[in-house]
Amino acid sequence: MDIYESLREIMDAHPSTAPKARSIDEILKILFTPQRAGECTGCSICADERCPVKAIGMENNTAVINTAECIGCGLCVTGCPAGAVFFTERKQVPSTPATVMEMGLKVLQEKGRLESFQKIMQS
Repeated sequence: MDIYESLREIMDAHPSTAPKARSIDEILKILFTPQRAGECTGCSICADERCPVKAIGMENNTAVINTAECIGCGLCVTGCPAGAVFFTERKQVPSTPATVMEMGLKVLQEKGRLESFQKIMQS
């Protein structure tokens, strides 16, 4: 199970904690917007190996990020050997109750998936 599926499972298990006006995709990418710097070497590691939702494609030997599909997990940032992908903080951040995060971690723990989720987030 990848990060996207884990987070979707959390939100589906506890729909009352999710703001009704936003989709899960919007909730997951609240804080940051992905950006691509000019240093892309065209290795395609971000597109082929790191992005769990395939939000990164390659055009003319350069990574192209589909921000509408991006879930903001940051795996592309940590996996880019050239340092060409980074996140910029959004100007306005909607408030998100801390209980949503706590509840999500509890669900992952109950399902025996917390450790694998933490390993993915640390890589």
